[in-house]
Amino acid sequence: MSGNGKFIPGQGNVVIGGNDGLPPLYLPAGTGGGCVTSGPFKNMKVNLGPTSLGLTNGSTINNGDGLGYNPRCLKRDLTDYINQRFANATSVVKLILNNNNIENFQMTMQGLPGTGDIGVHGGGKHAQFCWPDARC
Repeated sequence: MSGNGKFIPGQGNVVIGGNDGLPPLYLPAGTGGGCVTSGPFKNMKVNLGPTSLGLTNGSTINNGDGLGYNPRCLKRDLTDYINQRFANATSVVKLILNNNNIENFQMTMQGLPGTGDIGVHGGGKHAQFCWPDARC
């Protein structure tokens, strides 16, 4: 769905969590990082957020409550690592076979906070890092 962002070298790891009382999860950067340059989202403008977002250089950016007008390009950083690590065929089969009720299924699929496992859903979602004005 659309193209990658323009490659930005030396971006460092992507950090998920860490500013919410949970341990941070470090994931390797992908092959983009900048504004999307091809496909249907090329030149797309993002206008809201973020409320608080950790960046790869260790700093945090925020936009108050995240609802203020804040126009900028959509950034994306595609990577295979996260999909292969968290949303692979083995993980999908274990998700289906090892959860006998909807609560366990949902929590396992979405990733249990603080465990370092972002689940099958997170593995597909974060494989493209598409958070506005950060590492997409």
